[in-house]
Amino acid sequence: MRGPGANTSITIGSDFANAVVPTSPQSLNDEDLEAAAVSAVVAWHAWRYLQLEIEFEDQVLIDTPAWIAHLVVPLAFALISYRFACLAAGRLFVDKDTA
Repeated sequence: MRGPGANTSITIGSDFANAVVPTSPQSLNDEDLEAAAVSAVVAWHAWRYLQLEIEFEDQVLIDTPAWIAHLVVPLAFALISYRFACLAAGRLFVDKDTA
């Protein structure tokens, strides 16, 4: 339970993981893995949408292809996913004694 002033974090599946495997290691409870997975799914679907925009030749402003303006969405979410995956890997492989 969080008290007033506590930082918020992404905890979509932590309670579920604790309920399924009560003695699960930290790697199963890692919110960074969850954030990486969600961001990767959003990046994938944004990429699929971008391909549709290229196919339909949508335009924005003055004869500028819409896919150029919307290219930032899948790239940004892919980078977000990469960042969270790196954080999760770092926590997974860091020696508990040195942390």
